[in-house]
Amino acid sequence: MYTSLHNKTIWLAEGNQDDEQLILLALRRGNFDCHVETMGDGEALLDQLFELERLVGDAVRRLPDLVLLSLDLPKLDGIKVLKMLRNTHREDLVRLPPLVVFSRSDDERDVRECYRCGAHGFIRKPETAGKFIEVVQQAVVYWLCVNEPPPSNGKSCEVVGKTEVSLAW
Repeated sequence: MYTSLHNKTIWLAEGNQDDEQLILLALRRGNFDCHVETMGDGEALLDQLFELERLVGDAVRRLPDLVLLSLDLPKLDGIKVLKMLRNTHREDLVRLPPLVVFSRSDDERDVRECYRCGAHGFIRKPETAGKFIEVVQQAVVYWLCVNEPPPSNGKSCEVVGKTEVSLAW
C-alpha cells in the first residue's frame, strides 16, 4: 500500500463506463489508499471545481490532489473543460491540481491542444485491460508520489465557512 496516498483525493471524469471501471479496478488492485470521486461528464467536473468557490456555511472542502480527465466526455469534452479552466483561472493554473488527460486518440493535434489548454499530462489509453491498469497505476504513483508540485506560497486549498478558496494544492 502506498501510505503517501493516504488522505489523497482523485477526481475521475470519464464518460466511458468500461474505462471508468478499469480505472477504479486499477486503483483497487494497486492498494491505493485514496478517495476517488467520479463524474460522468465534463460539466459535472467543472461544477465540482467551481462549487469550491461558491461554498458557504460550515462545509469543508478540498481540491482534489489529481484529476483524471477523459477527452471523450458528454456535455463538455475534455478540451472544452481545459479551455474553460484556463480562461477562468488563468493566474491560478499553476495551483490547480494536476490535470491528466486519458484518451484513445492518436491524433497529435489533440495532444498539442490539451497541453496548450493547461493539461499537465496526456496519456493514451492502452487497448488491453492489463496494460490499461498498469498505466493508470503508474500515472497515479507518478503524480501523487513522485512529482514535486509547485510551492503553494503558504496558501491553503481548504474552504472553511465563507473563506475564499485559493486554488492551491
